[in-house]
Amino acid sequence: MTDGRLCCTLNHPLEIVRRGSLLKVLYESTLERRELERGFAFRFHGDAATERRVFEFIAMERDCCQFLSFQLNLAKQRGSIWLTVEGPDGVKEFARAEMGRFGLRE
Repeated sequence: MTDGRLCCTLNHPLEIVRRGSLLKVLYESTLERRELERGFAFRFHGDAATERRVFEFIAMERDCCQFLSFQLNLAKQRGSIWLTVEGPDGVKEFARAEMGRFGLRE
């Protein structure tokens, strides 16, 4: 919560726990990370379970962090999944703080 515009609006303990566990699973299953000018890109295996987790993550983040935008690229024949997450100035610092909140480090 580095900036008044950049904050997670989840406040129910079960939502926060679910978000943390989902972030941890996705973070640990990331095959490649790229830092972008206004965010990050993540590559995952294209299996159905990972696909469902990525979709759930996007749906949850669209509710709690409405300043984020998402791009999803699903390669044919269950190839890699690329998820790009971007936002306004300060979003990378916000993302790092949120990862740290759940014990995740780059």
